[in-house]
Amino acid sequence: MILIIGGGIAGMQSAIEVTSYGLEAAIVEKSPYLGGNANFLHKYFPSMPLDCSVCITSCIDMPGIRKCFYRSSIFSLENLKIYTNSEIKEIKKENGKFKVVIEKLPRYVREDRCVNCELCKDACPVEVEDNLLGKRKAIYSYPQPIPPVYTIDMQACNKCGKCKEVCRTDAIDLEQKPEKIELEAEAIIIATGFEEFKPHDMVEYGYGTYKNVITQLELAKMLKQDNFKAEKVLMIQCVGSRDKRFFAYCSKICCMFAIKHAIMLKEKYPDIEIYIAYMDIRTPGFYEYWYRKARELGIKFLRSRPGDIVENNGKLEVYFENTLEKKVDKLEVDYVVLSTALIPNENVKRLAEMLGLELDEYGFILSEDGRTNVPNVFVAGLASSVKDVPETVLEAVASTVEVIK
Repeated sequence: MILIIGGGIAGMQSAIEVTSYGLEAAIVEKSPYLGGNANFLHKYFPSMPLDCSVCITSCIDMPGIRKCFYRSSIFSLENLKIYTNSEIKEIKKENGKFKVVIEKLPRYVREDRCVNCELCKDACPVEVEDNLLGKRKAIYSYPQPIPPVYTIDMQACNKCGKCKEVCRTDAIDLEQKPEKIELEAEAIIIATGFEEFKPHDMVEYGYGTYKNVITQLELAKMLKQDNFKAEKVLMIQCVGSRDKRFFAYCSKICCMFAIKHAIMLKEKYPDIEIYIAYMDIRTPGFYEYWYRKARELGIKFLRSRPGDIVENNGKLEVYFENTLEKKVDKLEVDYVVLSTALIPNENVKRLAEMLGLELDEYGFILSEDGRTNVPNVFVAGLASSVKDVPETVLEAVASTVEVIK
């Protein structure tokens, strides 16, 4: 059995590849549903036109054809077990195999009985704000979720029992307890993905102080919820990236991230003014098309490094040096969107300690062709370095080839 840690793009693609060779696999994902950061991205490169962000895995039914992973049949693979709402608690290597202990947290809805009928959601009286869904009930699911099962946010739930009253399959179990699962794996693929650097320490930008200073991933969530409104927007590149105070490396996909969102906003709101403050624009290969398209749409690129942001009567005044015109200028905008560094998921360090993995100075797993310093432990996706979606999928395929050698 092959253990795959992480159920995002890399993890799902690894699972598809591993099982296609007839091997058994298990995905362990800490959130209630598969998809990882792709759940939040709304639209993504490099397809044209921009597709839904979850159109990122190969189709199982028609190999070689890219298809929405919600329709990829991954949940129906007989030789794949999916453990969502789950976390690795212990890994030990014995006799060449990995003994793994997993803690599966309760979702308070039985996966073997839920039919995703929505009756429970309609009956729930509690409504909360959600990063992905906007307003949702205490019992909820993602659009076309994997697995297709509801889950209860027990921090919001008042245990009124109305969901249980309407459930026709008796799937609601408000007393469900954590479950301990033990597995034995011949190999492990780590596909824990990335996190977005939160620049609270970069006080010049006012992140966490001004509500209209947000990150690109936060903007993606707002676009997905269709609740972003502005007349003038400034995007600032290389926030935390290429900065010796934080992360000296280039986060590689931030230019495309910003350009994608700028184009989406400009096409939806033609009168909106969008500025992108950059150090260098890095759009290799096919991505150059999008850079040119952005300029044709009237998106303005400022070669500058903003130095201060001040809120004034609900607007944000941004002071910056225009390095092309060699002058200090000011721009008043409704929103500032920060393209921040992409960093390893917080679980990487903990897994590295369990397995004895070597990390680089920034916390990424050191690897070569998907192989780590630990035999039979492989890595795919952004757990080892920053990369875009096509690279992530290719690395997941390559790691699988290393596994079966």
